[in-house]
Amino acid sequence: ELVEVDESRPVQAEVARGDLAGVSELLVYLVRRPEKEADPDSIGADPANPNQAGLSRIKYEVRLGITADLMPMSIAVGKVRRASESLGFELDGQYIPPCASLMAHSSLHQAAIRLQQDIRLLVNEFQLIHEKAGHFAERTAARGIDIRSDLDIRAFVERAVLALETAAYETADLTVAPVRFFQQIDRASRLIALALSLSASSRQFFKDLGQVDAAYTELLDAEQGMLATQRDLDRREELRPLVARATDTMLRLRRLVEALADQYADYRQNRAIESIRFMLDRDGEHFYEAVTAPSHPQRDGDLLTFVFTQLDLAGRHEYRVVRTGDPRANAQWAIGQELSVTVRVNAAGGPRPPMTRGAMCEVEGQRNFAINFDTPQDVATIAGLT
Repeated sequence: ELVEVDESRPVQAEVARGDLAGVSELLVYLVRRPEKEADPDSIGADPANPNQAGLSRIKYEVRLGITADLMPMSIAVGKVRRASESLGFELDGQYIPPCASLMAHSSLHQAAIRLQQDIRLLVNEFQLIHEKAGHFAERTAARGIDIRSDLDIRAFVERAVLALETAAYETADLTVAPVRFFQQIDRASRLIALALSLSASSRQFFKDLGQVDAAYTELLDAEQGMLATQRDLDRREELRPLVARATDTMLRLRRLVEALADQYADYRQNRAIESIRFMLDRDGEHFYEAVTAPSHPQRDGDLLTFVFTQLDLAGRHEYRVVRTGDPRANAQWAIGQELSVTVRVNAAGGPRPPMTRGAMCEVEGQRNFAINFDTPQDVATIAGLT
């Protein structure tokens, strides 16, 4: 039913302050009364019938909060909340009332456009990861390495791409009902969470990241918790919670895609480098396998010292030490800046003379630096490294 209130004849109501004691916020409802009321503008409108009674019109009234029996004939149009500075109430500017379409409210329309853009970006980024994971698996398999975990992660990414592509198509029309729009986002989120629960390698990847940053453990828990939520998006009184929920979903998926991108990213920019098993360089021409991580560094002014102990590495090989940056900090290096590293090999016969190498910042956003060194010819086994 169409509800129309003419601006020239607003519906008004007064509420006693005492009736609002202990209340922090209330919804404002427009109630359609079952009885009719006389239209004052129609009285005397016919000059030939000055005693004509007023024409009947639908009667509306405004209420702060309603009882259950009035719910079928009411619609929420606003929200008031108690101002923190005073005892009075103010209009909640963030409130979004129920709407027939996404274009019926400016804040809702803007949020929908933003969510459309986020979905399309996520589709492209998950698709790019799918391509990189395939390239990585192909290069790694050529060296006889077990790639089942990478194929499992790639399968999860493929399911995520398909879920998001479907959501992008289903949310393209902004004339649909808001609940229908947000159902598509919620459905995509649940499908991705389900795909993650079916991918043991993907879950293990995020668990490994959680050893470095607890936020990834929380992210994994949030995705698993998504499957436990009810499939309920009925918001008859307010749409703002649906906007907030969809926005949180986009942020959560954004963190997922960024973490997975790091798994197959250029090692120089990789925030998750401490969790990877293998490193490809120069488009797969150079291949490195992770061996160990050092103990906590010792600082002396600007000098950082890392110690690798209890090694048992064969000599006469080239090895690589990777100096990693803080994954939670922004990269501070400019292209052309150089990092100086001194490596000392400890063998059974004692430490060898130090070797100084330089590593240059080669790409924008570089946070990790690789230093290669050859084992001294007289060293059969590397027992430690400083």
